Amino acid sequence: MESTNNSSFMKMQRFYTVNQLCEKKKVHFSTEQSRQISRVLRMDKGQELLLFNGDGTEWIAEIIDISYTSVSAMVKKFNREQIRGPDFCLAIGLCNIERFEIAIEKCTELGANKFIPMITERVQGSSKLSLSERRINRWRKIAIEASEQSGRLTIPVISELKKVIDLVGSCSDWEQFFMDESQNFNGLDEFGGDFTYPLIVYIGPPGGFTTHELQFFLNNGVKELSLGPRTLRTETAAISVSTLLNQAFK
Repeated sequence: MESTNNSSFMKMQRFYTVNQLCEKKKVHFSTEQSRQISRVLRMDKGQELLLFNGDGTEWIAEIIDISYTSVSAMVKKFNREQIRGPDFCLAIGLCNIERFEIAIEKCTELGANKFIPMITERVQGSSKLSLSERRINRWRKIAIEASEQSGRLTIPVISELKKVIDLVGSCSDWEQFFMDESQNFNGLDEFGGDFTYPLIVYIGPPGGFTTHELQFFLNNGVKELSLGPRTLRTETAAISVSTLLNQAFK
């Protein structure tokens, strides 16, 4: 498939759908989406919008039926494909829920393909033991909305809660890095931007990783990665490393 010149579609509204997309496919929107289209955006029959379902493609569709609670559209034609970027996962030590959600939102915009909420020795509060299905679903919704907003055509995976000691072994086929605030600066430029993908970065909770965890990483071949001597919040570290991985991608 060839992408159309989409410069004229930059201001078109974009929506995620679980439907398969192809020409002449009729798509029904959820009640929430229908209300947004009809009441908030005040769109009307005959107007065009953009659809994606996470498979890396985007399609142009036209509204054919609309009411306050029900909207449907007909897919007209293919618009574009996802531009290839770095395939990376962020394993993030649980922290304040609001800050964790900021990391999901912003790093989705920056291209992270997977998020793993992670139990470490310094994880705070009762979230150390479990995460509810409702919480996971909320995070998935945040990732979908961030993809809609940013023009992204895939949806990152939100994993179940996992222990850091289990992750390192299960991701042995990935290139692995852990974030460290050591004075011994070891930035992305020291690796020459020559990474093997997929890649996973372990980011500690408030307080960082313990000495025991840092030694565990080193003993298992996980490479040290630093953004400098400053102490960064968990979500700041996640956003920063996502930005740098995009800049280093070749």
